[in-house]
Amino acid sequence: MTALGKYIRLEAEGEWREAATTPPREVLLSFGKASLVISDFSENPLTHWALRAIERIDEVEGMVIFAASEDAQETLAVRDTEMIKAIEAISRDARTPGGRRRNLGRPVLFGALAVLVGSAVLWGPQLVREKTLRLIAPEQRELVSAQVLDRLPDSCGDPQGLVALERLSQTVWGPDAPKIHVLPMQNTPIARLPDGQVLMSDRLLSSNDASPDQTAGWMAVAFSLGQDHTGLARLISRKSGPDALKFLFSGVITEEELDLIADLTTNQSVVPAASELSAALKRLRDNNIAPDAFLESIPGNWPEASEPTTDAARTVLDDQDWVALQGICNN
Repeated sequence: MTALGKYIRLEAEGEWREAATTPPREVLLSFGKASLVISDFSENPLTHWALRAIERIDEVEGMVIFAASEDAQETLAVRDTEMIKAIEAISRDARTPGGRRRNLGRPVLFGALAVLVGSAVLWGPQLVREKTLRLIAPEQRELVSAQVLDRLPDSCGDPQGLVALERLSQTVWGPDAPKIHVLPMQNTPIARLPDGQVLMSDRLLSSNDASPDQTAGWMAVAFSLGQDHTGLARLISRKSGPDALKFLFSGVITEEELDLIADLTTNQSVVPAASELSAALKRLRDNNIAPDAFLESIPGNWPEASEPTTDAARTVLDDQDWVALQGICNN
Protein backbone atom coordinates (compact mmCIF):
# COMPACT_ATOMS: atom_id res chain seq x y z
CA MET A 1 0.00 0.00 0.00
CA THR A 2 1.26 3.49 -0.84
CA ALA A 3 1.56 6.16 1.83
CA LEU A 4 -1.37 8.00 0.25
CA GLY A 5 -3.50 4.87 0.37
CA LYS A 6 -2.66 4.45 4.05
CA TYR A 7 -3.57 8.00 5.06
CA ILE A 8 -6.22 8.95 2.46
CA ARG A 9 -9.01 9.23 5.08
CA LEU A 10 -6.92 11.06 7.68
CA GLU A 11 -8.03 14.55 8.74
CA ALA A 12 -6.51 16.99 11.22
CA GLU A 13 -6.51 20.64 12.18
CA GLY A 14 -3.73 23.09 11.40
CA GLU A 15 -2.86 26.78 11.28
CA TRP A 16 -2.54 28.19 7.77
CA ARG A 17 -0.88 31.46 6.79
CA GLU A 18 -1.57 32.62 3.24
CA ALA A 19 1.51 34.88 3.46
CA ALA A 20 4.13 35.79 6.01
CA THR A 21 2.30 39.04 6.85
CA THR A 22 -1.19 37.52 7.30
CA PRO A 23 -2.50 36.16 10.62
CA PRO A 24 -2.82 32.38 11.03
CA ARG A 25 -6.17 30.77 10.34
CA GLU A 26 -7.49 27.53 11.83
CA VAL A 27 -8.13 25.06 9.01
CA LEU A 28 -9.00 21.45 8.30
CA LEU A 29 -6.43 19.27 6.51
CA SER A 30 -7.15 16.26 4.29
CA PHE A 31 -5.67 14.51 1.27
CA GLY A 32 -6.82 14.55 -2.31
CA LYS A 33 -5.47 12.25 -5.00
CA ALA A 34 -2.42 14.44 -5.62
CA SER A 35 -2.65 17.31 -3.17
CA LEU A 36 -2.98 18.33 0.45
CA VAL A 37 -6.39 20.00 0.71
CA ILE A 38 -6.69 22.96 3.12
CA SER A 39 -10.33 23.75 3.93
CA ASP A 40 -12.40 25.82 6.31
CA PHE A 41 -14.52 24.01 8.87
CA SER A 42 -17.47 23.94 6.49
CA GLU A 43 -15.20 21.80 4.26
CA ASN A 44 -14.92 24.48 1.58
CA PRO A 45 -11.44 24.22 0.03
CA LEU A 46 -9.29 27.29 0.57
CA THR A 47 -6.27 26.03 -1.34
CA HIS A 48 -4.49 22.88 -2.49
CA TRP A 49 -0.80 22.09 -2.07
CA ALA A 50 0.95 19.82 -4.56
CA LEU A 51 2.20 16.87 -2.50
CA ARG A 52 5.59 16.63 -4.15
CA ALA A 53 6.36 20.31 -3.53
CA ILE A 54 5.73 20.43 0.23
CA GLU A 55 8.74 21.31 2.39
CA ARG A 56 9.23 20.94 6.15
CA ILE A 57 10.95 24.18 7.15
CA ASP A 58 10.80 24.50 10.95
CA GLU A 59 9.46 23.27 14.29
CA VAL A 60 8.11 25.75 16.81
CA GLU A 61 6.55 24.97 20.20
CA GLY A 62 5.65 21.42 19.25
CA MET A 63 4.22 22.38 15.85
CA VAL A 64 5.91 21.42 12.60
CA ILE A 65 5.92 24.17 9.97
CA PHE A 66 5.46 23.19 6.34
CA ALA A 67 5.74 25.41 3.26
CA ALA A 68 3.77 24.97 0.04
CA SER A 69 7.07 24.82 -1.88
CA GLU A 70 10.72 25.70 -1.50
CA ASP A 71 10.28 29.44 -2.11
CA ALA A 72 6.67 29.87 -0.98
CA GLN A 73 5.45 32.41 1.57
CA GLU A 74 2.43 30.23 2.30
CA THR A 75 2.92 28.05 5.41
CA LEU A 76 1.07 25.53 7.52
CA ALA A 77 1.64 24.68 11.20
CA VAL A 78 0.61 21.17 12.27
CA ARG A 79 0.60 19.71 15.78
CA ASP A 80 -1.06 16.35 15.11
CA THR A 81 1.76 13.78 15.00
CA GLU A 82 -0.09 11.37 12.70
CA MET A 83 -0.78 14.12 10.18
CA ILE A 84 2.86 15.24 10.32
CA LYS A 85 3.98 11.68 9.57
CA ALA A 86 1.43 11.44 6.76
CA ILE A 87 2.43 14.70 5.06
CA GLU A 88 6.11 13.77 5.17
CA ALA A 89 5.56 10.20 3.94
CA ILE A 90 3.14 11.10 1.15
CA SER A 91 5.17 14.05 -0.13
CA ARG A 92 8.28 11.88 -0.11
CA ASP A 93 6.46 9.19 -2.14
CA ALA A 94 5.22 11.82 -4.60
CA ARG A 95 8.70 12.98 -5.53
CA THR A 96 10.50 11.36 -8.43
CA PRO A 97 13.72 9.41 -7.75
CA GLY A 98 15.68 12.20 -9.39
CA GLY A 99 14.43 14.80 -6.91
CA ARG A 100 12.14 17.74 -7.32
CA ARG A 101 12.42 20.04 -10.29
CA ARG A 102 13.32 23.50 -9.11
CA ASN A 103 11.34 26.63 -9.75
CA LEU A 104 12.72 29.41 -11.90
CA GLY A 105 15.18 31.44 -9.87
CA ARG A 106 13.59 34.66 -8.67
CA PRO A 107 16.01 36.98 -10.52
CA VAL A 108 15.45 35.08 -13.75
CA LEU A 109 11.67 34.98 -13.33
CA PHE A 110 11.37 38.63 -12.37
CA GLY A 111 13.61 39.61 -15.27
CA ALA A 112 11.41 37.64 -17.64
CA LEU A 113 8.32 39.26 -16.18
CA ALA A 114 9.85 42.71 -16.67
CA VAL A 115 10.41 41.90 -20.33
CA LEU A 116 6.83 40.65 -20.61
CA VAL A 117 5.35 43.80 -19.12
CA GLY A 118 7.62 46.08 -21.12
CA SER A 119 6.84 44.35 -24.39
CA ALA A 120 3.12 43.67 -23.91
CA VAL A 121 2.06 46.69 -25.95
CA LEU A 122 4.30 45.71 -28.86
CA TRP A 123 3.41 42.03 -28.80
CA GLY A 124 -0.33 42.19 -28.36
CA PRO A 125 -2.48 39.94 -26.15
CA GLN A 126 -2.02 36.69 -28.09
CA LEU A 127 1.75 36.68 -27.81
CA VAL A 128 1.52 37.74 -24.15
CA ARG A 129 -0.68 34.70 -23.49
CA GLU A 130 1.80 32.42 -25.28
CA LYS A 131 4.74 33.83 -23.33
CA THR A 132 2.79 33.55 -20.08
CA LEU A 133 2.21 29.85 -20.69
CA ARG A 134 5.92 29.29 -21.31
CA LEU A 135 6.95 31.08 -18.10
CA ILE A 136 4.71 29.16 -15.69
CA ALA A 137 7.06 27.46 -13.24
CA PRO A 138 7.16 23.65 -12.93
CA GLU A 139 5.94 23.84 -9.32
CA GLN A 140 2.85 25.75 -10.43
CA ARG A 141 2.17 23.23 -13.20
CA GLU A 142 2.38 20.44 -10.62
CA LEU A 143 -0.02 22.23 -8.28
CA VAL A 144 -2.58 22.85 -11.03
CA SER A 145 -2.29 19.22 -12.14
CA ALA A 146 -2.86 18.00 -8.58
CA GLN A 147 -5.93 20.21 -8.20
CA VAL A 148 -7.34 19.02 -11.53
CA LEU A 149 -6.83 15.37 -10.56
CA ASP A 150 -8.73 15.99 -7.34
CA ARG A 151 -11.72 17.08 -9.44
CA LEU A 152 -11.79 13.99 -11.65
CA PRO A 153 -13.12 10.48 -11.01
CA ASP A 154 -10.69 8.13 -9.31
CA SER A 155 -8.11 6.57 -11.60
CA CYS A 156 -8.49 2.85 -12.24
CA GLY A 157 -6.12 0.84 -10.10
CA ASP A 158 -6.33 -2.93 -10.52
CA PRO A 159 -2.78 -4.08 -9.62
CA GLN A 160 -2.33 -6.43 -12.57
CA GLY A 161 -3.77 -3.83 -14.91
CA LEU A 162 -1.33 -1.23 -13.61
CA VAL A 163 1.59 -3.57 -14.29
CA ALA A 164 0.38 -4.09 -17.87
CA LEU A 165 -0.15 -0.33 -18.29
CA GLU A 166 3.42 0.30 -17.16
CA ARG A 167 4.74 -2.25 -19.65
CA LEU A 168 2.86 -0.67 -22.53
CA SER A 169 3.90 2.87 -21.60
CA GLN A 170 7.54 1.79 -21.33
CA THR A 171 7.28 0.24 -24.80
CA VAL A 172 5.93 3.46 -26.32
CA TRP A 173 7.72 6.10 -24.22
CA GLY A 174 10.84 4.36 -22.94
CA PRO A 175 12.33 4.77 -19.44
CA ASP A 176 11.08 8.36 -19.06
CA ALA A 177 7.41 7.42 -19.41
CA PRO A 178 5.11 9.77 -17.44
CA LYS A 179 2.47 8.58 -15.02
CA ILE A 180 -0.67 7.53 -16.90
CA HIS A 181 -4.11 7.63 -15.29
CA VAL A 182 -6.89 5.52 -16.79
CA LEU A 183 -10.30 6.98 -15.96
CA PRO A 184 -13.75 7.56 -17.49
CA MET A 185 -13.61 10.21 -20.24
CA GLN A 186 -16.47 10.17 -22.72
CA ASN A 187 -15.22 12.65 -25.31
CA THR A 188 -11.44 12.61 -24.98
CA PRO A 189 -9.33 9.54 -25.71
CA ILE A 190 -6.09 11.00 -24.37
CA ALA A 191 -5.05 14.22 -22.61
CA ARG A 192 -2.06 15.71 -20.82
CA LEU A 193 -1.93 17.65 -17.58
CA PRO A 194 0.29 20.74 -17.27
CA ASP A 195 3.01 18.76 -15.46
CA GLY A 196 3.17 16.11 -18.21
CA GLN A 197 1.04 13.38 -16.64
CA VAL A 198 -1.28 11.62 -19.07
CA LEU A 199 -5.01 10.91 -18.79
CA MET A 200 -6.30 7.99 -20.87
CA SER A 201 -9.96 7.16 -21.40
CA ASP A 202 -11.09 3.71 -20.28
CA ARG A 203 -12.99 3.54 -23.59
CA LEU A 204 -9.68 2.94 -25.38
CA LEU A 205 -9.61 -0.39 -23.56
CA SER A 206 -13.27 -1.37 -23.76
CA SER A 207 -14.49 -0.43 -27.27
CA ASN A 208 -15.26 -3.19 -29.76
CA ASP A 209 -12.18 -2.40 -31.84
CA ALA A 210 -9.81 -1.88 -28.90
CA SER A 211 -6.38 -3.44 -29.26
CA PRO A 212 -2.88 -3.05 -27.81
CA ASP A 213 -1.63 -1.45 -31.04
CA GLN A 214 -4.47 1.10 -31.08
CA THR A 215 -3.88 2.00 -27.42
CA ALA A 216 -0.15 2.33 -28.10
CA GLY A 217 -0.97 4.73 -30.93
CA TRP A 218 -2.93 7.04 -28.64
CA MET A 219 -0.11 6.91 -26.11
CA ALA A 220 2.20 8.04 -28.90
CA VAL A 221 -0.19 10.94 -29.61
CA ALA A 222 0.09 11.96 -25.95
CA PHE A 223 3.86 12.07 -26.39
CA SER A 224 3.45 14.65 -29.16
CA LEU A 225 1.03 16.91 -27.25
CA GLY A 226 2.74 19.95 -25.76
CA GLN A 227 1.68 22.59 -23.24
CA ASP A 228 -0.58 24.21 -25.87
CA HIS A 229 -2.95 21.24 -25.57
CA THR A 230 -3.54 21.32 -21.81
CA GLY A 231 -6.62 22.62 -20.05
CA LEU A 232 -4.44 25.29 -18.43
CA ALA A 233 -3.39 26.53 -21.86
CA ARG A 234 -7.02 26.71 -22.94
CA LEU A 235 -7.87 28.72 -19.83
CA ILE A 236 -5.04 31.18 -20.49
CA SER A 237 -6.13 31.49 -24.13
CA ARG A 238 -9.45 32.88 -22.87
CA LYS A 239 -7.82 35.55 -20.71
CA SER A 240 -6.98 39.07 -21.80
CA GLY A 241 -3.30 40.02 -21.95
CA PRO A 242 -3.43 41.89 -18.60
CA ASP A 243 -5.29 39.02 -16.91
CA ALA A 244 -2.72 36.54 -18.20
CA LEU A 245 0.07 38.67 -16.73
CA LYS A 246 -1.85 38.97 -13.47
CA PHE A 247 -2.04 35.19 -13.25
CA LEU A 248 1.68 34.87 -13.93
CA PHE A 249 2.52 37.37 -11.18
CA SER A 250 0.13 35.95 -8.57
CA GLY A 251 -0.14 32.27 -9.51
CA VAL A 252 -3.73 32.41 -8.25
CA ILE A 253 -6.39 30.28 -9.94
CA THR A 254 -9.91 30.36 -8.55
CA GLU A 255 -11.93 27.24 -7.75
CA GLU A 256 -14.20 28.08 -10.70
CA GLU A 257 -11.20 28.29 -13.04
CA LEU A 258 -9.91 24.94 -11.77
CA ASP A 259 -13.32 23.41 -12.47
CA LEU A 260 -13.09 24.85 -15.99
CA ILE A 261 -9.56 23.48 -16.50
CA ALA A 262 -10.77 20.01 -15.49
CA ASP A 263 -13.68 20.28 -17.93
CA LEU A 264 -11.45 21.57 -20.74
CA THR A 265 -9.02 18.71 -20.11
CA THR A 266 -11.51 15.85 -20.18
CA ASN A 267 -14.13 17.15 -22.62
CA GLN A 268 -12.17 17.95 -25.74
CA SER A 269 -12.28 16.12 -29.03
CA VAL A 270 -8.73 15.09 -29.84
CA VAL A 271 -8.10 14.59 -33.54
CA PRO A 272 -4.34 14.88 -34.00
CA ALA A 273 -3.06 17.68 -36.17
CA ALA A 274 -0.85 16.65 -39.07
CA SER A 275 2.35 17.45 -37.16
CA GLU A 276 1.19 15.51 -34.07
CA LEU A 277 0.10 12.55 -36.17
CA SER A 278 3.44 12.54 -37.94
CA ALA A 279 5.30 12.59 -34.61
CA ALA A 280 3.11 9.80 -33.22
CA LEU A 281 3.63 7.62 -36.29
CA LYS A 282 7.36 8.19 -36.16
CA ARG A 283 7.41 7.08 -32.51
CA LEU A 284 5.41 3.96 -33.34
CA ARG A 285 7.65 3.02 -36.23
CA ASP A 286 10.81 3.81 -34.27
CA ASN A 287 9.55 1.29 -31.71
CA ASN A 288 8.50 -1.17 -34.42
CA ILE A 289 4.79 -0.91 -33.54
CA ALA A 290 2.27 -1.31 -36.35
CA PRO A 291 0.22 1.92 -36.74
CA ASP A 292 -2.68 0.47 -38.74
CA ALA A 293 -5.13 -0.13 -35.87
CA PHE A 294 -4.44 3.31 -34.47
CA LEU A 295 -4.97 5.06 -37.82
CA GLU A 296 -8.28 3.26 -38.31
CA SER A 297 -9.52 4.74 -35.03
CA ILE A 298 -9.00 8.37 -36.17
CA PRO A 299 -11.73 10.14 -38.16
CA GLY A 300 -10.75 11.09 -41.71
CA ASN A 301 -8.54 9.69 -44.43
CA TRP A 302 -4.83 9.80 -43.73
CA PRO A 303 -2.24 9.21 -46.47
CA GLU A 304 -0.01 7.49 -43.90
CA ALA A 305 -2.62 4.73 -43.57
CA SER A 306 -1.64 3.40 -46.99
CA GLU A 307 2.04 3.11 -46.08
CA PRO A 308 3.16 -0.49 -45.68
CA THR A 309 3.75 -1.76 -42.16
CA THR A 310 6.90 -3.71 -41.50
CA ASP A 311 6.39 -7.47 -41.46
CA ALA A 312 8.43 -7.66 -38.27
CA ALA A 313 6.16 -5.40 -36.20
CA ARG A 314 6.44 -6.32 -32.54
CA THR A 315 3.72 -7.59 -30.24
CA VAL A 316 3.36 -4.73 -27.79
CA LEU A 317 1.48 -6.78 -25.16
CA ASP A 318 0.86 -10.50 -24.91
CA ASP A 319 -2.70 -11.76 -24.47
CA GLN A 320 -2.39 -12.10 -20.70
CA ASP A 321 -1.19 -8.52 -20.25
CA TRP A 322 -3.86 -7.16 -22.61
CA VAL A 323 -6.61 -8.91 -20.66
CA ALA A 324 -5.13 -7.50 -17.44
CA LEU A 325 -5.02 -3.99 -18.93
CA GLN A 326 -8.62 -4.24 -20.10
CA GLY A 327 -9.57 -5.13 -16.53
CA ILE A 328 -7.71 -2.23 -14.93
CA CYS A 329 -10.99 -0.62 -13.85
CA ASN A 330 -12.35 -3.77 -12.22
CA ASN A 331 -10.77 -3.13 -8.81
